[in-house]
Amino acid sequence: MKNSSSAIAFDTDTYLKLQSKEIQRVVGKSSGRLYIEFGGKLIQDRHSARVLPGYREDSKFELIKNMCIEAEII
Repeated sequence: MKNSSSAIAFDTDTYLKLQSKEIQRVVGKSSGRLYIEFGGKLIQDRHSARVLPGYREDSKFELIKNMCIEAEII
């Protein structure tokens, strides 16, 4: 019997893909400036990685980094 605690519960790649798509949709509907707030830690989010097996600690930073290609971030 496989230990359920070792199962991957969170797919970071899917999360990044879906979040990016949703942010792009919202950006497309906005006119001018858009303010997005990211809650929690942006890097080294060990708590999320611990409670969501499969979550990469720097997922939020990776999402923001990918957005920099298309937007100005301050």
